[in-house]
Amino acid sequence: MSKIKSETARYIIPDRLSDVITLISVLATDSQCFRTEEGLTIALRSNPKTSASWIKLATEHSEFFRLNGDGKFIALLLRSYLPEEPDGEGKYIRPPLTIDETQNLINSAIALHDKEINRLQRKSYRIPIITALIASVTALLISAVTTYTSRPKPDTALYNKIDSTIQLLQQLHSKPDTLKPSSKTIQPMPPH
Repeated sequence: MSKIKSETARYIIPDRLSDVITLISVLATDSQCFRTEEGLTIALRSNPKTSASWIKLATEHSEFFRLNGDGKFIALLLRSYLPEEPDGEGKYIRPPLTIDETQNLINSAIALHDKEINRLQRKSYRIPIITALIASVTALLISAVTTYTSRPKPDTALYNKIDSTIQLLQQLHSKPDTLKPSSKTIQPMPPH
């Protein structure tokens, strides 16, 4: 499944569909079944926009094209399986495809392109979700670090007072006879 996915993913490269259609058109209608890189460059007056060479483009799209044994000639896969016919000069050649056959191949390339674009769009909903998760985790980490580092330092004077008070209470608790009742009586406060 992943090999099929990676092969069709090539169609989402900008201008790739245009290069594939161009190569299909030339190889389907040319009098020669196999063409060289140089012959294609001369016939098309350009190199492909999305690949280093026409041969590399054909290799990347084996669903439409094939190379001969030594890899120097490109043929349209469908046309290479047609039976050879005499050309009138004593040679046997594979005839060019009809306009309808060529159009069917171009439609297939367009369909593969459209399917890959649809697959890409179906997966695009994940991007905002993943972005939100990353932002949430980042915010959580930042707030945890900020909270930890901005925590006030303990007030040592306060802790010293509390410790001395605890020690005094412990001393008083251990020596209850040192506590003497006060001779003063508490007077109630007058009402307002």
